[in-house]
Amino acid sequence: MPWWKIILIALAVKITLLFLIIVFLAQKEVPAEITYGMSFNTMYATELGLDWKETYDALLNDLGVRHLRLAAHWPMVEPVDGVYNFVELDYQIAEAERVGAEVVLAVGR
Repeated sequence: MPWWKIILIALAVKITLLFLIIVFLAQKEVPAEITYGMSFNTMYATELGLDWKETYDALLNDLGVRHLRLAAHWPMVEPVDGVYNFVELDYQIAEAERVGAEVVLAVGR
């Protein structure tokens, strides 16, 4: 079989597969309601040279964010073995509660 026929067949197969994928994805139902939110991380805000409290308050009050993912980095929560510091996290959760925001807390290193 000539090389150009092999290339033509391969191209036809790829186009057919692409078409089938597009048709399959087009059949998916779009949810009636999509909920968007934001992640907030005091460590990253500080690294960017921002005051994390001002930034967090602006997200809640100015932007009206009501679905939050907060990051609790364990080295910040427990800077020394057996010594815990929940001040930042307590503030964030209290402010979210004050405005009626929902919080997902991610704990990690």
